Amino acid sequence: MPMHSASMIESEVTKWLNDNRGTDSASIKGKNLIEDRILDSMQFLDFIMFLGEIAGHDVSTTVKVEDLRTIDSVVSFVQTHQDATSSAVR
Repeated sequence: MPMHSASMIESEVTKWLNDNRGTDSASIKGKNLIEDRILDSMQFLDFIMFLGEIAGHDVSTTVKVEDLRTIDSVVSFVQTHQDATSSAVR
């Protein structure tokens, strides 16, 4: 599984939010995805599954709400989990 750079992860996440929530990527940078209702409860699980696809494995048991607050925290979460996956494979 190839490692994704932070900018690639951010691009994929903002594209997913745009495609599934109709958001403008410029308008969500720095916003709280949960409190600002960019990510709602109906798509919460879909979003977690999507993050697992990027990370290369199921992350549903390790993700915490604080991991999903901002685009930056989502990127950090995915990077940490894809790093863990690649380390385990070595």
